[in-house]
Amino acid sequence: MWKFLPLFLFVWSSPSDLRILINEVYYDHPGLDTGHEFVELINGSSTQVSLTGYELKFHDGSSSGWVTIWAGSSADSVAPAELFLLGDDLVPGTPDALVTLRLQNGPDAVGLFLEGVCVDRIGYGALKDTLYYEGNYAEDVAAGRSLARQPDGRDSDDNARDFYSATPSPGARNIPQFDVTISPGPATPPRAALTQGAEEVLFRVENRGVYRIESGGVTVTLRDSSSAGWQMLGYVTAGAMEVGGVSDVSFSLRLAGGYHFLFALAEWPADERPMDNVARIVRRVGPSDVLISEVMSYPASGCPEYVEVTNVGSLTFPVAGFAIRDAVRAPVRLLTTGELPPGGSIVITGDPGSLIEWFSTLSIDAVFGVDGAWPSLNHSGSGTVADSVILLDAYGIVVDGVAYPPQPADTRGTSLERVDLFPGGGNTWVLSSSVGGGSPGRRNPTAIHVVPYGNAMRVSPRTFDPDRGEKILITIPEQPRPARAVVRVFDVDGTEVRELGATNRLPFVFVWDGMTNTGQVVTSGVYVLTCEFIDGGGVRRVEKVTVGRGRAR
Repeated sequence: MWKFLPLFLFVWSSPSDLRILINEVYYDHPGLDTGHEFVELINGSSTQVSLTGYELKFHDGSSSGWVTIWAGSSADSVAPAELFLLGDDLVPGTPDALVTLRLQNGPDAVGLFLEGVCVDRIGYGALKDTLYYEGNYAEDVAAGRSLARQPDGRDSDDNARDFYSATPSPGARNIPQFDVTISPGPATPPRAALTQGAEEVLFRVENRGVYRIESGGVTVTLRDSSSAGWQMLGYVTAGAMEVGGVSDVSFSLRLAGGYHFLFALAEWPADERPMDNVARIVRRVGPSDVLISEVMSYPASGCPEYVEVTNVGSLTFPVAGFAIRDAVRAPVRLLTTGELPPGGSIVITGDPGSLIEWFSTLSIDAVFGVDGAWPSLNHSGSGTVADSVILLDAYGIVVDGVAYPPQPADTRGTSLERVDLFPGGGNTWVLSSSVGGGSPGRRNPTAIHVVPYGNAMRVSPRTFDPDRGEKILITIPEQPRPARAVVRVFDVDGTEVRELGATNRLPFVFVWDGMTNTGQVVTSGVYVLTCEFIDGGGVRRVEKVTVGRGRAR
């Protein structure tokens, strides 16, 4: 029904107020103003109006009087309820009259005159003379913003009430008659990582026009752009929307692994502003192959903190736009535009030069700084976590995030190396045994790079000497049914020596360093490692492996 409405109803007007008005003023463009300024007029009447005899004038608030900046001619006219744009050649679209306005920042004023009589004026900024504004002057706006009537053509003879700071809309209505927008719904994050590709996404369509939209009037289509190319995922129609109302539409997704760039397009033939009809979301499906593999949070004097990142996958991974942060600070971008090859590592630090001097075998090509302040990693704490390191991709999606444990005071100068270097692994760390206190840019000697398979725990080595810093790795593979795993150490008499921990996240790697629950090193002898599996139905299963604690030599 909207298409049959008389055009003169589209603006604010009354029988006693049918005239040409100033509808929008843009006077402060970021950078150089010349060529970008514009003044928009609106015809508030139901008839064609000739602009012969009209003049646009400017008042400089630091002086007095008006200066003419444009005069209408017999060729200038405005159709009923339509706009007339005055501006220079850099104004978007095509102005109806090309003119260099040379407006200024407030306090100033723009006036519209007919046969020498001021018929409309807007003063902006703290003008002292009431001759140059109506009612109360409008507030000065920031660079890149315009002063616009809302709604279009409304005139209460008070500039402060009629004009608002707005996004410039030269030649278009400040508040469109027919306009819908679309955005991700409240429960749909714009960027996210998904373990599986199944997800219900919701988009919100909003009626920003001035008329009701009937059900089915707006169609929303969803497209996917991925490494496999473009794909249409489906379409739905929006429900009825009152003025200012919304309609939520949803799509059930099942996406393949990798990155997906999803575009939701709201299509409505009547829309006056189709430029805001696209909502974009980004999804990464499946675990990332780029993992945080080493953290130096407690360096020796002269050695900077660093974080090592390793590509454990089989494909090259772009790291341009990556960012890093700790548990509380804002992310900072990595100063790199390169790619990370399969099996390759990069080292991120706040002081690349000092790090390369400290580790002489570290390649300069593998070390990158950050564009801003280094996160400053914590190394101590009373709990099980000292700090966190989060790696983000160029879209702000978490690539990997780890929480690492605090370090004893006597371990300064030693990095923490991650054991479970496989996608979907847990969060297991050991102190580096490398010469120099760390292995930045090199393979961690204790790391497990292959996803554990089978359904039984694996223990390596079977004998160890904790006095020499040797440790036992207990690898728990993924189970056929959802399970919780609890790993403990017992002596040959059946007395519990150490509870190594529990996890619901499988596969997982536990480390036993030979310490008891009371913080003492076990004596030489035979010990039993047990893993108790409790599945989703409460069924318990226990696996046992015997290990030996060797004697220090």
